[in-house]
Amino acid sequence: MRLGAALLALFCLAACGPRFLPEAQSLASLKPGEVILVGKVELVPPLDKDEQDLDWGAGGLRGKIYLFAGDKWRDVDTTPGFGLNRELDDGIEAVLGETFFVQSPHRPFVLLLSMVILNLRAYATGPRSSAVDTDYLFFPGGLQVSVQPGDKALYLGTIRYHRDEFFETKKIEVADDFGKAQAAFQKKFGGKVSLRKSLAVPLSKPAGKKK
Repeated sequence: MRLGAALLALFCLAACGPRFLPEAQSLASLKPGEVILVGKVELVPPLDKDEQDLDWGAGGLRGKIYLFAGDKWRDVDTTPGFGLNRELDDGIEAVLGETFFVQSPHRPFVLLLSMVILNLRAYATGPRSSAVDTDYLFFPGGLQVSVQPGDKALYLGTIRYHRDEFFETKKIEVADDFGKAQAAFQKKFGGKVSLRKSLAVPLSKPAGKKK
């Protein structure tokens, strides 16, 4: 039953929802018409170990954040039942505080919202039936990333969500840690491809969905 809870959550994220961008393993894995996106997401203050209540079978979701993007800004339905799944294009699965490297279509995009799974618990409703309780924490979007012809790798910056003890977002910051990101990129991929800085910037009229 517990493993089923984790599989259900992952199914909702992967099968029912947006297409999650694959991790970039090497330059050889980069297909024509793709670009490597490099960045990081942090919560300030970070998640405490007790702030996520996950069944043991869902441990792979701990400390992760999911960024959802589209080709243009739009409000996203975040009501229970994953109504947002029908409205999103691409997603990035990232470990909070760690640099991600993903392969993305070579096109500009807008960050619509980000999500952390806070709680995921399965419980029995009968001898042969069970249900799952879930609680999601949403952070606003409203950031856009530009892409130029010829780009092979882009650095988006470190997106920092400043929050209070009630998980309300107080501020969104995009920090420039290009030097560290470039060193990590060259260590992973070598020096054949240049990493270009293209920090995520606010839309002219940023907006976001609250929890």
